Amino acid sequence: MYFYGEREMEMKEKLNEIIEYFKKMERKNDGDIEYLFKELIEITNDCKVRSVFFVDNDNVKYITNEPKGDGFRNLLIINNKIYSWSNYEIKDKNIMLQYDNEYNLPNELLEILRKLPESDIIYLRDYYLRFYCLLKNHYPINFVRD
Repeated sequence: MYFYGEREMEMKEKLNEIIEYFKKMERKNDGDIEYLFKELIEITNDCKVRSVFFVDNDNVKYITNEPKGDGFRNLLIINNKIYSWSNYEIKDKNIMLQYDNEYNLPNELLEILRKLPESDIIYLRDYYLRFYCLLKNHYPINFVRD
């Protein structure tokens, strides 16, 4: 039987505090993601929104509310604008993005997007993974109204 010394007990307590902190932060992020998508659904009036490509200056993130989000039914958010889009193509090293609607993003949601961690991109469909890579490589976007 091993008896913990004072130092080991302090380290064990610190470790438990750290674990609890990360559990709390994970729950907070889950609440933020849930709130974010509830608000995006309300703004866009599209109950099927499941993911977001978020571009904030040079920072690009993919965020989904599904554990294995494949990129389907997504929005593009650039700074404080939300775009509901249907298709893209590459023309002269530009992304030609066909979109149907543009919405304003409230500052509160912009702050949530900035602090949320990126979701796992491993499940993205090829079409959306390519789009994500183009955004990451800072391809200019030309918006084409559908």
